[in-house]
Amino acid sequence: VAEHNLQIRGRIYINEQGINAQMSGKGVDGETYARWVESRPGFKGMRISVYPTDAHGHPKLSLRYKPQLVQLEGGTAHLPLHDPSARATPLKP
Repeated sequence: VAEHNLQIRGRIYINEQGINAQMSGKGVDGETYARWVESRPGFKGMRISVYPTDAHGHPKLSLRYKPQLVQLEGGTAHLPLHDPSARATPLKP
């Protein structure tokens, strides 16, 4: 972000489950940042939604650890989040 002088703001939450982020960028900065993220190892194919805007949707850029990205009653510790054999079979449209 700083290297390319992008005006990006938002919030990024990380933990063992993954990443949850919402960002905003002025002009083409948001699109530029989204394409940069997609080009990084481990992020190819990640769902990114881009909505052009001329104003920021967030007051600042923040990064923090959040114990639960997914909020479920009783937590998620009992769920097999990292067990590929427990996942649903992908369907084709």
